[in-house]
Amino acid sequence: MTGQTHSGTGHIIGRDYSVIDRQITVNGVYYEKSEIHYHNSPPIPRHLTATPFIPDVFQGREEDLTAIRAKLAANNQPLLLVNGQGGIGKTSLAAMYWQTYQSHYAHTAWLYAPSRLDDALLMLALPLQVGFPDAMPTAQRLEVLQAAVANLTAPCLLIIDNANNAEELGRHWGFLHACTNCHILLTSRLNGFNGADHYPIAALPEDVALSVFNSHYPQHVTADDGLFFGIYQAVGGNTLVLELLAKNLAVLNHDEMTYSLGDLLKDLQQRGLLRLAKNQPVRIAGKGQLPCLQTATPAAIIAALYDELEQITPLSAAEQWALCNLAVLPAENLPFPWLKDLLVFDLSPTPCKNIWHRITAWLKPRPPAAAPTLSQILSGLAARGWLENSTQDGISRYKTSPVVQEITRHKNSGRLPSYCADLVVKLTYKLAYEAGNGHLLNTSYADAAAYCRHAETVTAWLPDSKKLGLLRTNIGSYHLTTGNLDKALRVFIDDHAVMAALHQREPDNLDVKNDLAVACQHLGNTHTTLGDLEQALRWYQEFHYLIQELHAAAPGHLDFKNNLAIACQHLGVTYATLGDLQQALRWYQDYHRLAQELHTAVPDHLDFTNKLAVALCFLGLHYEQQGNFPLALDYYQQAQALLAELVAKSPLYVGLKERLAWVNGRTEKQGEQAQQLLG
Repeated sequence: MTGQTHSGTGHIIGRDYSVIDRQITVNGVYYEKSEIHYHNSPPIPRHLTATPFIPDVFQGREEDLTAIRAKLAANNQPLLLVNGQGGIGKTSLAAMYWQTYQSHYAHTAWLYAPSRLDDALLMLALPLQVGFPDAMPTAQRLEVLQAAVANLTAPCLLIIDNANNAEELGRHWGFLHACTNCHILLTSRLNGFNGADHYPIAALPEDVALSVFNSHYPQHVTADDGLFFGIYQAVGGNTLVLELLAKNLAVLNHDEMTYSLGDLLKDLQQRGLLRLAKNQPVRIAGKGQLPCLQTATPAAIIAALYDELEQITPLSAAEQWALCNLAVLPAENLPFPWLKDLLVFDLSPTPCKNIWHRITAWLKPRPPAAAPTLSQILSGLAARGWLENSTQDGISRYKTSPVVQEITRHKNSGRLPSYCADLVVKLTYKLAYEAGNGHLLNTSYADAAAYCRHAETVTAWLPDSKKLGLLRTNIGSYHLTTGNLDKALRVFIDDHAVMAALHQREPDNLDVKNDLAVACQHLGNTHTTLGDLEQALRWYQEFHYLIQELHAAAPGHLDFKNNLAIACQHLGVTYATLGDLQQALRWYQDYHRLAQELHTAVPDHLDFTNKLAVALCFLGLHYEQQGNFPLALDYYQQAQALLAELVAKSPLYVGLKERLAWVNGRTEKQGEQAQQLLG
């Protein structure tokens, strides 16, 4: 084990740390690991994640909080808050448990797990200051993480929201069960899981639901109580539906009563919802006879509120755009500055093309209507119940419901890609990386973790396209650079499958074929890093085959020729590593020829010049290993001249200086070897 002490720079500026290279073993498998140990490490934070959204109205579930607390304290095993229906209040109850009892726990964490539970759990690695060797599979990472969790002071609180996938729960139940120093609470639409302890969440009682309704809609009159109870029965007391109805009515009747609950019911009934049922009226104690309405799913009511009712103002294009973007992001408590940075859209009104309007505008000019700001759009949606809004630590945050997300995606299935196009471009930009080393260009690694997680959710909900493929490539590159090879491989496999399908649909589209070829390259790179050179070779051969076809179809296209050179480089290096030096030489020679053609075509192109220098280095190294020192020296000297020129043009590029220093060393050595042969 070796160690070096350094003084921190960049995000660790001013902090001394040691880089320690060591071997670790997990289940008998050895991993090379380079760790950073901070001499003055900050303590592990009490709140390991961002805090959840806390509802501003919470009534009728105080006994539930006490019962959940008793259950968790009694057996210290994971507890599921269950109800098969979305919008009933499971997440709000979990958030209030966190709010009420957080002071009882040494550490708290709130995770959102709509799909893969392992991805959500591994988010705890960063705040727990846990690092992993690059080649360590996800299963072993979870073992290391579980050991770190076990070392935390008890008790801790871990809440996992939207754990709806039974297969995922089954796969990682052992991890949760082993966290005996944690109280673990999960919200789920599953009605139970494998005999696990669960706590059913029922709808609020009618009187409590009416009180909550009044809190959101203070203009409600007692005369309409019967209508409310009828609607309550028909929608199964769904909290989200009743809140949306209340908030929309409150906005409409802000100054005067223009649209009552009865008007809203008639509007819904005209759309075939909540009509009178054929059975007898319902008699409820203390409330007399109430009309029995046909049951309706929460999704049907919310969908009608979205854009079908005549009296309730339909969502504007800007509001639909905002909801669509939030519908493909995680249903988390997102800070407004973060959203403002990601959601960029030109909401200015389109100028009228009619000539008469142009003339009247010239005769009587009026200032154009100001486009709504993102803050106005989001706060307006929150006022009507489509979003939840809170302020934490002085920062405004917005959260959407998974039910609203589902309806938004369904209602806008045809427009979703265009509405979210700028979000895809922005996330692609945030995760852009430097070719060759994968270093991020436009954000910090700390922020990139969140951008990557959001990008993964976006790619899961949007239909496949070329632009989405570019985003997926950047996601995979981030995981490759940060050493999460399991996840990188998973992303690149998905990317290849998508690009292969696009290529099959558009076989003559050269750009699509190029993207498919690059997907093969990324799979080759990942398998190389994993040490599986046979698999890497297979993917590099496929990469070369596709790029060769592209180069033949468009020989003057320099990007295709550049990629062909890269493919030859990968094949040369892989064959050399496998010990087939004759094949390696063949590919190095092809790489050199193509790099020479690129440099000749554009002599001032720094990357092409660097590529030629690298090709010369490979040839020099090959002949050095074969004992042909004069020929090796010739290639090294050519590379030396090119690299000296590049360093003069780009003196701040450290990589070029390092490469020149390496070549200088080889040149000096080969000169000595050649002199010995001559002497």
